[in-house]
Amino acid sequence: MKNLSGLHVILGGLGFDRMCELAKIAEDGGASAIQLREKLRSTGEALEIADELRKIVNRAAFIINDRADIAFAVGADGVHLGQDDLPIADARKLLGENAIIGVSTSNIEQALEAEHAGANYLGFGHMFPTRSKEKLSEPKTVEERL
Repeated sequence: MKNLSGLHVILGGLGFDRMCELAKIAEDGGASAIQLREKLRSTGEALEIADELRKIVNRAAFIINDRADIAFAVGADGVHLGQDDLPIADARKLLGENAIIGVSTSNIEQALEAEHAGANYLGFGHMFPTRSKEKLSEPKTVEERL
């Protein structure tokens, strides 16, 4: 499994050429992980982008957000799952024991559950407002991280 410590770059919501350009900059610049996060594109479009990014991202871990099927199809290093996505165990069956599986969490209970289910890393938050997707909860404070 690739080392995830360091800069984790999340790409999404941009034009195809710009995402490829930024992936190359992140790969060449030493990012430890590059994640494709496409919430609004069709499966076909997301697959096309993921396939092209897979050709660019070799040294860094290449992670697909939400879609274990696309991660499998392009040979990504792993998947980042939300609370309503495929269960960790099913993603592990599809992607294999060496796949990186991350999980988004919003509270300590979700974090502990994901850890117990075998997640390799956790996302906790959100810490800041975002325009990249609709958030139903307010940003978390630093104290809530602990």
